[in-house]
Amino acid sequence: MVNASGTTAGGENAHFNLLIDGKKVGEGTTGTSAKDFTFTTDVAANQAHKVQVQYDNDATINGQDRNLIVNKITINGHAVNATDSNV
Repeated sequence: MVNASGTTAGGENAHFNLLIDGKKVGEGTTGTSAKDFTFTTDVAANQAHKVQVQYDNDATINGQDRNLIVNKITINGHAVNATDSNV
């Protein structure tokens, strides 16, 4: 699960892709309020995986700066905050 929000620019909200080990497993478009985006994937247990949130529509339009704000990700019930040392 990805908990995220964003700011708009040019009438368009922030968009992201969720990648696990470099493969896209989902995507989401944020609003101005934080929201949980839930994804399901089948990866091998008991081994490390690279989890990435790819922000793919960053822009500044007419002075409006579109931003993605990722508050945390949760994997199998274990939350990882954006400020944690392993991020």
